Amino acid sequence: MRKQLLSLIAFVAATLSIQAQLPDGHDISWFVPGTTTFTLSTAEELAGLSYLSYMGHTFGDNNGNDTTFILGADIDLTPWLEAHGGQTGWKPINKLDGVFDGAGHTIKGLWMNQPLEAIVGLFGLNSGEIKDLTVVIDNSDGKEGVQGSEIVGGLAGVSLGAISGCTVMQKEASGTAVRGTSAYIIRTGGLVGDSQNASFINCMAAVNIASASSFAGIYTGGLVGQISSASTFVNCYATGTVTAEAIGGAVTNFYTGGLAGAVSMDIWGNAPTLTNCYATGAVSATGSGSIATGTGLLVGRNGGTLTNTFYNSEIAPLLSGVGAETAEGCAPLTSARMRTQGSFTGWDFDQTWAIDASGSVAPFNNGFPYLRSQQTQTITLSVSATDPFTYTVNGTTVTDGTNRITVGKGSAF
Repeated sequence: MRKQLLSLIAFVAATLSIQAQLPDGHDISWFVPGTTTFTLSTAEELAGLSYLSYMGHTFGDNNGNDTTFILGADIDLTPWLEAHGGQTGWKPINKLDGVFDGAGHTIKGLWMNQPLEAIVGLFGLNSGEIKDLTVVIDNSDGKEGVQGSEIVGGLAGVSLGAISGCTVMQKEASGTAVRGTSAYIIRTGGLVGDSQNASFINCMAAVNIASASSFAGIYTGGLVGQISSASTFVNCYATGTVTAEAIGGAVTNFYTGGLAGAVSMDIWGNAPTLTNCYATGAVSATGSGSIATGTGLLVGRNGGTLTNTFYNSEIAPLLSGVGAETAEGCAPLTSARMRTQGSFTGWDFDQTWAIDASGSVAPFNNGFPYLRSQQTQTITLSVSATDPFTYTVNGTTVTDGTNRITVGKGSAF
């Protein structure tokens, strides 16, 4: 009992010390020692989490239970970064060991100008779980989007854990949103820079990627820069352009892909698997005389297992889906066939995927498959004051006593 009391006193003292050093604009009032579930609803509270992680604070309780962070609202980082971001922008949430539940919400206005920082993203290292979150990167008005050095991703620099139901997009359609520049090995991806023994389910990235290095090892992908060990990807896709450059001439291990730069088996023989995934972005790599290279519209180099994966063959007819090693399980599709549900053998279009076959001038996701979890719907809504509750959605009248309408994921009226 005395030992526990001394530990609590030391913990409270450390917390008070952190509060005394707390920079302006960072709110940690939500943090209660011993609590394992927290709700963050403002930019200041999210910045408080970033600060605590940067200071090396360990969350969880004395019983070994991990912490869950729940996003309580959409957060626009724009005003906060204008006031507190200076020249470098957002500082990554250094390490996540527990769960970050986006609860279907969006964090927008993210930008980071940190070309000397090795691990860069909204999160630095994910060794826990990130789920149901959309991130919109601000690449407007001269901002560099998310820019870092050796390992760069829109959501996280490195993932050793689980990511599901997550989307990364960019504010302006043109221009680069995620950039890695280094004189060393570099891994750059729209969602994550580097994946090791991690799992990804129902994720997508619609951001333009660029990377450049003068050192051996350039891994650049629309979703992930390098995928290694027993990582698993199920129902994921990327649509952004991917550009990589070997600065000053030849380098070795130079891999660039629309979805992933390299899919690599580890030294123990553990290999990644990619199932029901695709990419549609343009891919280019420049660097005269580079050795051990591969440029593919899906994967730059594949040392794993691909199952029911596809790429748009019309983007660059001279490029194949896989730049180096085995292309088994990866198939080309024309733009027309990519807009046809029947082309995607083995995919679940009842629960997971959908295609906008409305024939409109601007179909959702350009008519290509999208995840149902991403779907948004514009409705015309009228509500009566009667009991039971009656509402009309797009001309259809519904009677419901719950006083709650749910439209799509995480949206309620």
